[in-house]
Amino acid sequence: MTTAMHIRRIRPTGIPRFLWTSFTMDCRETRHNRQGECSLIHETPIHIRYSDTDLNGHVNNAVYATYMEESRISFLQEVFPGQRLPLVIASLHIDFRQETRYPEHTDVIARTWLTRLGRSSFEFFCQIVSVRGEVMCEGTAVVVHYDFEKRKSAPLPDWAREKLLPYVREREESNVGV
Repeated sequence: MTTAMHIRRIRPTGIPRFLWTSFTMDCRETRHNRQGECSLIHETPIHIRYSDTDLNGHVNNAVYATYMEESRISFLQEVFPGQRLPLVIASLHIDFRQETRYPEHTDVIARTWLTRLGRSSFEFFCQIVSVRGEVMCEGTAVVVHYDFEKRKSAPLPDWAREKLLPYVREREESNVGV
């Protein structure tokens, strides 16, 4: 069975192209969110700097966590413009799939969506892909809505849950075996 795929890219206007981030609406029949609606994938282009590399010319493994953080921040800024949601990171896991060498790779794309939306936490799934679409690494980050005065987790407000729900989808298998 062949699945249909309809993609709509949402791009900002009045911003230089190299600063664009986007949401891709992925409406593959098998990739709907739990409510049966099309889910969104956030894409953040990332320029690899020479300082991101080690002496062997490949991107240092610690830098991928920064790329994922950059994508999470961009995601949250676009989903909650002008709002601040108090979050702390509870878990970070990264699986490295391929070596990212500089200068062969000067740009990558961080594709980010949510895989779980809990009472007070949610899980980001992020794939760092080359401009040719090869998965370089993928990982998860669990963030918790946090009450800094009480110093403990707090339930996500209903308004935040409603805004996050369209971005929940299943994980995808990478195009590279482990």
